[in-house]
Amino acid sequence: MNVREVTWEEFHALVDILANALKKQPVKYDMIYGIPRGGLVPAVMLSHMLEIPQVTYVDGDLISLHKVLVVDDIVHTSETIRRFENAFDTRCDVATVYLKEGCEYRPEYFSAIVHKGMWIKFPYEVDTQDSVSKVTILDRKE
Repeated sequence: MNVREVTWEEFHALVDILANALKKQPVKYDMIYGIPRGGLVPAVMLSHMLEIPQVTYVDGDLISLHKVLVVDDIVHTSETIRRFENAFDTRCDVATVYLKEGCEYRPEYFSAIVHKGMWIKFPYEVDTQDSVSKVTILDRKE
């Protein structure tokens, strides 16, 4: 598998693309929620860029009463997003920095499509040799 190391400058530019796309939409979001772990960084950045509050916890009431944008860094198989939506029995609007080529799920907003054989190493992933990252890498299916 090929690894693509993304710099902070590239990552910021891609999040900026998301922010600009969101600014042009008639839909206005009340809150932003970042999927832990990978979605937290782009969610914070979008929160600042769009001046929309970021929440760190969501429940059924919050989801049903507010327009929440769910953010992740990459959608590989859509398993994470689908688990989130199933937990709240709802369909949420999703923004992601990268979308894996061939993924059947189409988020409302994404910045770039990445080849399914490419592994993205984000600038905030300081050591992908830690035990949590190893499990995450092993669990992801191509």
